[in-house]
Amino acid sequence: MKEHALKFGPDGSLIGILSEAAAPPGGRNMHQGTAALLFNAGLIHHIGPNRIYVKMARRLACMGITVLRFDFSGIGDSGPRMDKLPAEASMLDEARQAMDLLEQRCAVHTFICIGLCAGAAAAARISVADARVKKAILINPLLPKTPQTELMYHLRYYHSHALFNPRSWLKFIFLKSNYRTLWKALCLKIRTQFHSPSLCEGELPGITAELKNFFHHLDSRGVRLFLVFSEDDIGEQYIQNVIGHEYNALKQSGLMHTETLVGADHLVTLLPSQNHLLESVTAWLGDAV
Repeated sequence: MKEHALKFGPDGSLIGILSEAAAPPGGRNMHQGTAALLFNAGLIHHIGPNRIYVKMARRLACMGITVLRFDFSGIGDSGPRMDKLPAEASMLDEARQAMDLLEQRCAVHTFICIGLCAGAAAAARISVADARVKKAILINPLLPKTPQTELMYHLRYYHSHALFNPRSWLKFIFLKSNYRTLWKALCLKIRTQFHSPSLCEGELPGITAELKNFFHHLDSRGVRLFLVFSEDDIGEQYIQNVIGHEYNALKQSGLMHTETLVGADHLVTLLPSQNHLLESVTAWLGDAV
């Protein structure tokens, strides 16, 4: 497996690392003609949080998949744009430039979009915008900060940690808990148990519509989707609340698979969590050929 630094874009300001596809064990490459793109997790450059993108790129290259991890304009090693293009349009334009480059240089024609946190949001938007994308891997997708999601985080904390913590019970007994937040979280739990329609539409209708549009487009095009969530992340619950019954329908269709990383934090810091993530991604790609 070989790696090269690349400069691309009209003015050569975009910087990335190309991991060339290696000959897989057995000689037959089931991923011939496929490349993967790894998108920045927020402002973290192309090594990814805790170097997870480096590890993932090399793991996928050993499977026979060409991988490019690059920095969007103004992040990491890439220079800023000078044309004042809006951020989302700039992101789509640069992702397409990366795909065009790999088509010409590496003779690939289909793509896998991968991202963590904000990178997952980028991967989702690019998967909708470009028909060359056939698979997407979204890891702990970035969620909007709203009263709804704040309560969901509180509810997850109460259920996973505070419920089994003696100190939390002492605070509750001696009237030191935040009872208002606790009550709102409990009400949210009851609502999600008995109401299947979206509970998030009233807060940010634009984001809700975009999320529904994402799943609709990928379903209609037959794009394979792998959603990975850390144990304490609320992403899966949020998506279920937004798209309702369609979530389970997509899982049953085989187009969408999910995985929970037990004990992992949002940025997948711990080595056992990273290994779990890498094993899950490679296993899914092996099954989704």
